[in-house]
Amino acid sequence: MLGLIEVQRDGITKWYVRYTASSAEEAILMSYSFFRDGATNNPEMVWHSDLVFTFMSTEAMLFDYFARSCFNRLLNEQSALYKGVRGGVLEPARRMAVGMISTIKYVTDIRPKASNGDILSLGAISAERPDCDYTVTTKSFTPSIKPI
Repeated sequence: MLGLIEVQRDGITKWYVRYTASSAEEAILMSYSFFRDGATNNPEMVWHSDLVFTFMSTEAMLFDYFARSCFNRLLNEQSALYKGVRGGVLEPARRMAVGMISTIKYVTDIRPKASNGDILSLGAISAERPDCDYTVTTKSFTPSIKPI
């Protein structure tokens, strides 16, 4: 993990994840990595600049992403160290993933919340009839009363 990962929890399972990279090339590579290794199901990230993008994930998907990336990193860098060891590279990769997910920064400014004023605004409502010309009749009204 090269850049900064920030998470906003929304409900029980939804996570909004913001990734801030140090270079544009790193941002593009990490966006591919998040989709390829299962951190998100959507290949299109929401780009805020050349260095910052957001996507939706869950805690389980993000943990699996960290475990896969640590697994691949350990296989590439130290594969001979874990050869013949029971459990192999998977157990150390999971321990590293637990450490990575515990260092995530939780924020509240990724997805703005709707205010009550936005929900209740209905726009212009009128009770006027479009075919009415508002002319008043000149006849005076007199009720007809029958004598008893």
